[in-house]
Amino acid sequence: MSVTQNAFEIAKRDLRDCYASKGILAGRKHFQQFWARDSFFSALGAIELGDFEIVKKQFEFFISMQNKKGLIPGRISLKKKPEFKPMFFSYSADGNALMIIALAEYVKKSGDKKFAKDNFSKFLLAVNWLESMDSDKDYLIEESIYANWADSVLKFGKVLYSNCCYYKAVKSFSELCLAIGRKEKHELYRKQALKIKEKINGLFWKGDYYFDWIDFKKHNFFSSDGNMLAVLWGIADEEQGMMIENFIKSKQINKVPLSTNYPHYPLTRIPFVLLPFEAYNYHNGLSWPWLGCLNAIALKKIGWKKDAKNELKKIASQIEDYGVCHEIFNKEGEPVDSFFLKSEHPFAWTAGTYIKAFSEIEGIKEQ
Repeated sequence: MSVTQNAFEIAKRDLRDCYASKGILAGRKHFQQFWARDSFFSALGAIELGDFEIVKKQFEFFISMQNKKGLIPGRISLKKKPEFKPMFFSYSADGNALMIIALAEYVKKSGDKKFAKDNFSKFLLAVNWLESMDSDKDYLIEESIYANWADSVLKFGKVLYSNCCYYKAVKSFSELCLAIGRKEKHELYRKQALKIKEKINGLFWKGDYYFDWIDFKKHNFFSSDGNMLAVLWGIADEEQGMMIENFIKSKQINKVPLSTNYPHYPLTRIPFVLLPFEAYNYHNGLSWPWLGCLNAIALKKIGWKKDAKNELKKIASQIEDYGVCHEIFNKEGEPVDSFFLKSEHPFAWTAGTYIKAFSEIEGIKEQ
């Protein structure tokens, strides 16, 4: 059995180990909660496995706790307690966005159009909430501090990662509307997605990669999350994708696939309580396999098939070496295991995105 196939079997086991009665838990040690972003990124892997029942239960669970404005909880505890601001003071946009993205994929792969039709008002409300985050009506959403997945880095305003998620959610919703016969909504959101894409490229494109975020100015850091999603989801064209991948190679950002950012964020961008500990690097230079998985898919998308296979093999080797899907790795390629910060394992986000990448690059033959 090849290393990539063996890692797939481990990832499949780990993802299913994180299944619970209402959806997919983030992990089984430190993160035994339903985090919206973790759960819906992980759902992309579950969909590839054909595990449609658990994915449907997850949609039902989150929309059952949706608030009147359309926001789903960022986190739900095992006691079914919803938290709309799970970290610090801010609402996060990516949970709503990733739910819609996963929904469109679920309907496409499962054929379950009835579920989308029966709950259309809930999902439309979720998209409307995303639109309400565009406070200045320029087709890009704004957020306050610590509001996206990298919630240990002080960013606010227009953040690349969140706006890539926003674009993909609107595009996915447009495609979903077409699939279930809501043609007027399809055209409305198709046009909106094009405007979001145009705005991202107009404001964020630096010339060889996308800026990280824009508040009162443009912040010139390379953030792997947003740049990978831009390539993967077609915000970047093929030439832009090649420029991004060449930048990654030149700075060795994928030496341990894939570091969060380049260069490191300064001390002023990290909460002071994290500064004495390795947690300072949590979203500031540590390597996350889920980002590496996105990079593998992005490499295939731009036609660099050999590089895509090599990237997937790097991640597979990590999974095989430790026999489990880990959350984070240090610069030596070892799972983080310090006093204050320990890599979660099994970690559903890693498992789900590896399965997705394996499916895209190698292909899943039988389950």
